[in-house]
This record gives sequence, structure tokens and C-alpha cells, in this order.
Amino acid sequence: MRYSIDEFVAEGDKVVNRYTMEGTHNRSYMGIPATGKRFVVKGVEINRIADREIVEVGVFPDIIGMMTQLGVVHGATPKT
Repeated sequence: MRYSIDEFVAEGDKVVNRYTMEGTHNRSYMGIPATGKRFVVKGVEINRIADREIVEVGVFPDIIGMMTQLGVVHGATPKT
């Protein structure tokens, strides 16, 4: 899997990044057997910092988009 940061913003006690994950589903994931299909997923991660440490994390990937690309769920046709 490849993870790249598309945008990174820090303000006050928050650090936010928009990212892209891409890879090949070649192992079981969330109980779904490997499909061998490639996927590209966008997401957002929000961290709160206190005393120079990450004290709160929120990670929001487009799991429905990924599952659609893997053919596990039916949804809108993903943009590639």
C-alpha cells in the first residue's frame, strides 16, 4: 500500500491532512478474502495535539469507495 499526503494544515491544537491510499487487495481485509484488485482511496485524518503529543485521532477513509472498487458493494462508479 502507498500512502501520500495531498494537503497538510496545522492550526491551534489541530493537525489535519488529506491523503490518498492506493494498493492491491492481496490479503484478507475486514473478513473479505483477497480480490487481487487495485484501489485508490481518499481520506482525511484529524489529530489534536496537547503537550507536544497526539492525544486524539480521527481517521476518515472512503471505505465505501474502496469496497466499491473491490467489487464487494455496489455503489456509484468510482472515478480513477
